[in-house]
Amino acid sequence: MPLTNAEKQRRYRERLKQDPEKFENYRKKNLERIKSKYKYKKVSELNDREKSEVRRKWREQKRQKKTENNTIETVTPTKDPEMTIEWKMWETVQHTYKKKTANDKNISMLTKKTTKTNKTGTVQLLIDALEADIPKFKTHVFNFLHQNDEYKNCKEHLDENEAAIHCDFSENYVCKMGTEVQSMHFGASKIQVTLHTGVIYCKETKQSFCTISPSNIHQPEAIWAHLIPILEVTKTLIPNLKKLYIFSDGPSSQYKQKKNFYLIKYYAVLYNIDISWSFFESGHGKGVADAIGGVVKRALDREVSYGKDIQNASDVYSSLEQTVPSVKCIYISENEIDAVCKLIPTSLKAVPGTMSIHEVIAMKSNDKLIYHRPLTCFCNGFICNCFDMKTHQFETVFTEKPTDPSTSANTDLSCCDDLFPVTDLLLDENVALYEEIECVSIDENFNSQVIDMEQHIEDNVATKVTVVNEEIDSVLTNENINNQVIDIEHNAEPNATTEITVCNEDIESIKENINSQVLGTVPRF
Repeated sequence: MPLTNAEKQRRYRERLKQDPEKFENYRKKNLERIKSKYKYKKVSELNDREKSEVRRKWREQKRQKKTENNTIETVTPTKDPEMTIEWKMWETVQHTYKKKTANDKNISMLTKKTTKTNKTGTVQLLIDALEADIPKFKTHVFNFLHQNDEYKNCKEHLDENEAAIHCDFSENYVCKMGTEVQSMHFGASKIQVTLHTGVIYCKETKQSFCTISPSNIHQPEAIWAHLIPILEVTKTLIPNLKKLYIFSDGPSSQYKQKKNFYLIKYYAVLYNIDISWSFFESGHGKGVADAIGGVVKRALDREVSYGKDIQNASDVYSSLEQTVPSVKCIYISENEIDAVCKLIPTSLKAVPGTMSIHEVIAMKSNDKLIYHRPLTCFCNGFICNCFDMKTHQFETVFTEKPTDPSTSANTDLSCCDDLFPVTDLLLDENVALYEEIECVSIDENFNSQVIDMEQHIEDNVATKVTVVNEEIDSVLTNENINNQVIDIEHNAEPNATTEITVCNEDIESIKENINSQVLGTVPRF
């Protein structure tokens, strides 16, 4: 194999080093060659090309020096503190505008807006304004860095029974069609769809999600209507979920307000988990949730470019189910938002210092306390004395474990006297009719059983289930009635008949264990 040029040069130098006299002559010639190449020459000694290059460098240096001098003269304040100067400053000022009422009367409305204003004053006044903003800026930077560090630390050190959720409302998606007439561009012709996106982090896995709703409400009742199915997904990933960390930005109209704080406590008690909700520093809330929003919107726009019409939230949901299988998509109806809205008391008091809060903690204990502090800390689990933790007490007392109206309900059971000879169910005050039921499914895989089931039922119609079995050992019924749990176990005779009537609004589950088989309703309608 022939030698490369580099290998030839290396062997040549090795031979020179064996003869010191030749090697020294080689070094001297090399140094002379380098000196002659980089020798400083006068302009008169240069050729035309070299002269042009040198003059170009001189012009560039002169231009840079002039720009630097002008910057120093115009930006650097004078040493005289009483000299009058002008500067620009961002300010939030009050703004008055006219609004026409239904009676065609013009009334004056007062609002606030942020504008860039021209200021005139002394140099000392500008210096004082700058020095007054420095402590706020330093606090802002510290909060931003601290919240990001706690967020990363939480994701990297999750236990097997812990999960973290990073969520945010994406900008509403404007429905589009493959081809549109000109009038579609104006007015309220285009429907907007709410997208609530985020990622569920577990110790071993993670799952991105996007909940879709036709309602454009972004307030706490909508937040938790979007989060309830995500909590169900989280509990399927971690059945023994004990602690949940939620991260989001902190707009006062959405996440960081008294109604959301109340619902955090409500669902901590409902799901029997400890919840910590942390808020990123203002202006630094962008994250993976916004990336999920970009993915789903790009997928929807791609479908529109192929000629598909996306006209409402149902079209958005069906399209994302097919095009983005890696993102868990869930449809949220307006009725689910209304159901959560009914849970919020009308007399809630604001939490003092809400705007400075960066973490809210709600324990699963059945009390009316939440904990909050200006910075997030996970040094000792949830509760620690870092950063001046405070408590807030709601007036509404959780006397019993709250029930979720969207997934659970009271139950009325009418059973055969022969099958239940001892137990007498008194449900006079615990009966309510279903308002909206799509269907009830049943596991029909029983041994020698006959099942009569009304599969599709109308509004406010009761459902009867009749089970006839030759070999029934026991029937175990679990009922949730007005936040109370009743377990009834009965010994049944062979060939016994069980008749169950369901006519309630908030049923959570009815399960009967018959010969190791399960008869039950779908837990979510």
